[in-house]
Amino acid sequence: MNSDYISPFAELYTSQTSQSFFCDDSACEAAVPETLKRCGQFELLQSRQKLREFCREKKLPVPAFMASDKFERLSAWAIKTNRFPMAIKSSQNLADGKASFLLKAFRELPEFFEQIVAYRPGAVILEEYITPKARVEVTWLNGKIRIIAQSSLEKSMQLRQAWRAFPVKLPKEIFAGINLIADQFSQLLHLNEIPLRLTFAITGRGPILLALNSGFNRPEYFSEWRQTLNLPALSDINDPENGSYCKIFSFYGFKSSDFDEDQLIKLCSSSQIKWAALADQIAVMLVSEKATTLQEDAQRVEAMFKHLSG
Repeated sequence: MNSDYISPFAELYTSQTSQSFFCDDSACEAAVPETLKRCGQFELLQSRQKLREFCREKKLPVPAFMASDKFERLSAWAIKTNRFPMAIKSSQNLADGKASFLLKAFRELPEFFEQIVAYRPGAVILEEYITPKARVEVTWLNGKIRIIAQSSLEKSMQLRQAWRAFPVKLPKEIFAGINLIADQFSQLLHLNEIPLRLTFAITGRGPILLALNSGFNRPEYFSEWRQTLNLPALSDINDPENGSYCKIFSFYGFKSSDFDEDQLIKLCSSSQIKWAALADQIAVMLVSEKATTLQEDAQRVEAMFKHLSG
């Protein structure tokens, strides 16, 4: 089993706090708080397969899926379903989009299957890929919703985030549907000092739970980032639909020497900005009091990195 991977957020987080960093990857297992390990729903964080089965048992909407460590079974399901694209992932919950791919055609299945089991041996999940009206990530801390963010995936074969933006004001019926689903995970959501994230696809059928995650691999959780950007502490947010406008980008395949920091700051003279180099990516967070200002500066940042990528 590959247990060497450590989220690129680990060094960033531990450099700013005395707390131990942890995320979903088993490489962080030693740092996972004991209160979380003892929680009866902890296994739902560890296994995508168990999360899907739990949702189905509770009659929650769930993507159609098949989980197996046998390529032949997954292949037969793909042929029978014959509805592409599909998502293919390790059945173990991992961090930062590792071992998660967008399967656009049947011919790609053998290669992705081999990559996933080489990285993390065990069962693989093949499931319906939902194209939603919006993807929404909801963060709970100490039993309360602290951030509601809209997110978008990178345009690539790997299923990983390109950006998140918040605050988001949800329609009442969508918010109610999210809370009904979240009620099934109350054991996890009421643990103290442990951020929990539920990611939803917002569809014509209402919200569908896509992922359940925990840990600190979000720079918008970090107290040092929030202080620098004049944002309240995560635990102090009482109304997740109000506050400054924020957008966080992940640009992959870059290191800090690939661009001019002064140029980046000049581009965003109207917004507050903080950035960090994280392994093979650059994380950039913009904050503004005005949505239009944030949108304009965000477009400049995206254009800069698009130009750098050639």
